[in-house]
Amino acid sequence: MSVLTLVASQVLALALGAALVALVVGRGPGAVATLAGYGFALGSIAITLLLRLSSRAGIGWTFAWPALAAVALTIVAGALAYRSWRAAPPLETATRGEAWQRNLANVLWALIAVHVVFALVEAWLRPLFPWDAAAQWSTKARVWFEYRRIVPFVDETTWMAGAGEAFTDAHPEYPGTIPLFQIWAALAWGSFDDAVMNIAWPLFLAALALGTFGQLRRIDVAPLPAVAAAYAVTSLPFVD
Repeated sequence: MSVLTLVASQVLALALGAALVALVVGRGPGAVATLAGYGFALGSIAITLLLRLSSRAGIGWTFAWPALAAVALTIVAGALAYRSWRAAPPLETATRGEAWQRNLANVLWALIAVHVVFALVEAWLRPLFPWDAAAQWSTKARVWFEYRRIVPFVDETTWMAGAGEAFTDAHPEYPGTIPLFQIWAALAWGSFDDAVMNIAWPLFLAALALGTFGQLRRIDVAPLPAVAAAYAVTSLPFVD
C-alpha cells in the first residue's frame, strides 16, 4: 500500500459518485462541476455502505474487495448514464462573458485551489488534536480498523457491566459514517495513520466549491457570481 493506493481510494469514491449523480443530472451548464462536487460526497458515502455490507456479511475489511465492488458499480452506473447523456439533445454554445469576468473568475478559482491545498497539507501533516476528532470519531475508526469490521460502542454503564466485545468513548451513540471515511483511507494506506486517514476532509472542501458552483450554474446563475459564491463558502473560517 502506498500514496498511489491512497489516491486511488479517493478517485474511486469520486468516480463512483459521479457515475451515480450522472444518472439523475443531465447535460447542461455546470454539469461537470456538479458531478464532481456531489459525486465525491455521494461516492464516499457509497464506499462506507460497502464497508458496512462487508462487516455485516462477516467479510474482514481489506482495500481490494470494496475497491473492486466500487469499480464494478461505477462501470454499470457509468454505462447507464452515458446512454442517457448520449440521447440528450445537443447543447447550445454558452456565452463566455467579457474578458475581465473570465479573468476574475480564474483568480477566484486559483484562490479556492490555494485554500484547498493548504487544508490538504494540514490534514496530511498534522496528527489529530481537536476534542471531537480525537475522542468521538477516531476512537471508532481505530478500533474498527484493528478488528477489520464494525464492533459495537456502548455507554459507560453497559461497558462496565461487561458487554462482551464492546467498546466505549465520549459519545458511543455517534453514527459511524465519519469513522468509515477514515477507515477507507487507512485501508488504502495500509496502516492506521491518524493524519493520513483524514485525507478526505480537504477533498470534501474542494467538492463543496465544485458542487456550489455547479448547482448555481444549473439554475442559470452566471459563471462569475457562481464562482464568487463557491469562493465564499470555501473560505469561511469555520470550514477549517
